[in-house]
Amino acid sequence: MQSKEKVSAAAFSPDGRHLATSVRVQGGTSEDRLVRIWDWRRHEVVQEIETGPGEIAFDRSGARIVTFDGEVAETFDVHTGARIMKEFVGRTQPIWDIAISPDGSRVATAYQTDSIVVLDAGTGEQVLLPQGGMAVSFSPDGRKLASVGGRLVGDSVRIWALDIDDLLEIAQREVTRELTDEECRQFLHLERCPAT
Repeated sequence: MQSKEKVSAAAFSPDGRHLATSVRVQGGTSEDRLVRIWDWRRHEVVQEIETGPGEIAFDRSGARIVTFDGEVAETFDVHTGARIMKEFVGRTQPIWDIAISPDGSRVATAYQTDSIVVLDAGTGEQVLLPQGGMAVSFSPDGRKLASVGGRLVGDSVRIWALDIDDLLEIAQREVTRELTDEECRQFLHLERCPAT
């Protein structure tokens, strides 16, 4: 029996030399799921990585690729095919978009349910869960994340500060009262607020 292939996603590397495709290969009673890295000018596969189907994106250097199927986020070395990180996120909703921060340290995914998850690309730890958005994009310096609103938040663009210094500056500018010890524990991860 001949195998059938279905391509579900594609992404160019930042330098345009490689094209990654997320492929399902159906053969007999089994199905293989993999990512193929192509040298598209030479029409040849330079790397094949076994992983789940889903969205794919290169980091800015083109040395790593992230795959995400809504439940599992994985980061791979493009040249060796070795897995760098695998994290079970535990979501079953389809995702709309995926982005990697310019330094490759974070992965942002936007879900069909209008939620966004930001993961540490090395450990898979969930570092931020802003609400609302169907598309995501990191700023060139990686300190901010833009999200485009979806059904729940309307037609809007939100900018999320990701850097702790930026967050502290915003808090100092916008908060008109002292934080409680409970707020310092929750938001600053301090047992007690610093004395002023």
